[in-house]
Amino acid sequence: MINTRTKVFLAIDAGGTYYKTALINLNGTLVVDSFRQIPSMSTEIKSIVINQFETMLKEMVNLALFKEVEIIRVCLDFPGPFDYIKCCSLMKHKFVSIKGIPLKPLINSITGCTDIQFHYDLHASVMGAYLFDEALGFSRIYCIGIGTGLGAGFLKDGEIVSYNHGQPKYPIFQMKLGEHILEDFVSNRGIVNEYKKRTFYKDTLDAKKVEDFARMGDPSAIHVYQNMGNLLGKSIKDLLIVLEVECVVFCGQISKGYDYFGLSFSKIVKNIPSLKKITAVKDFDSLALRGVCFLSEEI
Repeated sequence: MINTRTKVFLAIDAGGTYYKTALINLNGTLVVDSFRQIPSMSTEIKSIVINQFETMLKEMVNLALFKEVEIIRVCLDFPGPFDYIKCCSLMKHKFVSIKGIPLKPLINSITGCTDIQFHYDLHASVMGAYLFDEALGFSRIYCIGIGTGLGAGFLKDGEIVSYNHGQPKYPIFQMKLGEHILEDFVSNRGIVNEYKKRTFYKDTLDAKKVEDFARMGDPSAIHVYQNMGNLLGKSIKDLLIVLEVECVVFCGQISKGYDYFGLSFSKIVKNIPSLKKITAVKDFDSLALRGVCFLSEEI
């Protein structure tokens, strides 16, 4: 019998809090009602992390059966440090309990796919921005992801600029700032620490709550975001000049607060001759899912 089922990708964007996952058509659109956000349990013991990963995969395989589509490739993006060749996490702050364990055999056993590919998460995002979002039409794109940590990916003439093992060639998280690194300030912990320092806030706090405070007019919260944008701009301006970047695009959960740090960042870098656009992405949920499917060779 001839297989007439529509072919799709299974895309997985792995985060410390959630897996975002969806079935992606070969043209980059999402299969209707296929997006899922599933807790990753990344800080739990090995058996729980593995079980949750399996549960997520099985749900998506069952969904593909229900939708009568055929998964022909599994595309995953993970933050670093990660071995994208051996397909295992090297992280010390999340997914610690499965550090060094290759994930490809597990994925193959559940999905039946042999085409399984792992990529750096900001490479997925910058490709998504280039193909489907705010970076359309630009040839030199620098994508900055601000969330739990600080990631960055560079795309030139439609190709990701990276090392052969899949690691980003121009990361910024470890840029030195005195005894600290840039990620200590431009990240969830950076925003929380700065806000607490200014206000002596004692309750449970994360960057989303600080953003909410800013939207309510809290001057301390607004200052924290503005200061972050200013510091980031000063830190990476020279790199943007060297790379002749045309478009800077922000992604990641904290970039939803772009309204409060974008202007201060832009004031620092706006005179770079090559730079034509600075913005946040429109699609925070599925941008990386769509982009990761197009980081490899054509089907």
